[in-house]
Amino acid sequence: MGGLFHHDGPLMSALSAIGGMMMLSLLWCAASVPAVTLIPASAAMYHAIVKTVRGGGTGAARAFFSSFKSNLKQGIPLSLLCVAAALILYTCLDFGAQMSARPFGLAYLAIGLVLSLIAACVFMLIAPVLSRFDCGVVAVLRLSAWFALGSLPRLLPLLILGLIFAAAAWFWPPLLLFLPGLHMWTLSQVTEKLFLKYMRANGLLGGEVQAPAPEAQAEAHSAIKEAERFDLDEDKND
Repeated sequence: MGGLFHHDGPLMSALSAIGGMMMLSLLWCAASVPAVTLIPASAAMYHAIVKTVRGGGTGAARAFFSSFKSNLKQGIPLSLLCVAAALILYTCLDFGAQMSARPFGLAYLAIGLVLSLIAACVFMLIAPVLSRFDCGVVAVLRLSAWFALGSLPRLLPLLILGLIFAAAAWFWPPLLLFLPGLHMWTLSQVTEKLFLKYMRANGLLGGEVQAPAPEAQAEAHSAIKEAERFDLDEDKND
């Protein structure tokens, strides 16, 4: 019984993780109020969750603000691009829905839905990629698309879960104090393994950095090395 309430026990670790996700969710909500900072805020939350909630580190708020500041330069243009792309996709889907009574319109709508799902998976990975890789806007988009297209079966359930969380928070806003962090933590269970596999395949974990595909100038962020410790045991079991 004493072990259960020990500061390193499972109960206290779970409570600490929940508290960390709640605090980071609150910071994310505050930092995302301007739409142009949505991506850097998401990247900061991802970085802090991987470093403190998953990694058992301390200083979640410090990690959040440090990552937020360092990712503003690339994050603001990425946020604008995501908002613009989402508006275009919504317009196309709305047009397809209005024309769905005709065969052409129905086919247009079906193609639009498929493309929207793929685009949503790419959007979902932009913040984790920005958090983990030190590269420009174009390289972040290319890496996000590369990871998304290669892992759609694993990402689609996470996308659906995110939509469910968003709908739940829409109907009951207090859930915003926890669900964003929970979804980012859930997403990291998949993305950290993808990133670690990619880094190993391209010789980016220790030693001389080799040119990775698809962007030759994309270099690993130093924090990616933490993923090897987090997911080494899981990787051995695969």
